Amino acid sequence: MIIAIGVLSAVGLAVVVFAIAHAYGRRHDDEREREIWQAMAQSQGMELRQEKSHLSLHGTIGPLSFVVDRDTFLTYGLDAMLGLRATLPRPPQGQVVVWYAPDLATPQTVWPSLVEADPGAEWFARKFRVYASEPAIADKLLSGEVRERLGSLAGGALIVSPDEVLVLFSHLDAPSIKGAAQVVAALRDAQILGGR
Repeated sequence: MIIAIGVLSAVGLAVVVFAIAHAYGRRHDDEREREIWQAMAQSQGMELRQEKSHLSLHGTIGPLSFVVDRDTFLTYGLDAMLGLRATLPRPPQGQVVVWYAPDLATPQTVWPSLVEADPGAEWFARKFRVYASEPAIADKLLSGEVRERLGSLAGGALIVSPDEVLVLFSHLDAPSIKGAAQVVAALRDAQILGGR
């Protein structure tokens, strides 16, 4: 009986020590992450905000405002991905998804009403799959500049809906944020100019 109590006490002590070490490590990781995000905000002239349980960067490119964070509904399960979210001045009348990872579930599992659309350029077709509520919408929005900008992002993917534009990318660095913002600016220009 005394040995059993001793073993339970040792196990309890080990659990407490593990919990304290985990909390300390987590706090240290959180502080380091905040430093990285703060440095990015300062170097890019953006605002860092604490949103619920995550950090976000708020900025503008031309007249468009955007937010960069990891709190996008599609990045659950894709933890390394960041998302740049923005709204277009004229929301499209449908949805377009440009997906980069053939080994992941296709967007049709999330949006079963989407159909595969023509990706356009051959180099783009080797890297991405395009889905849309109507193929004509993809033709209108995926200008050559949009394709080039998206193709240059590490892990780039794009979701355009009437509510918002979401550009996914994998690195928290100035070129990636600038590139994602330029995808949104190119989409805005494609709307104005009428596409390809």
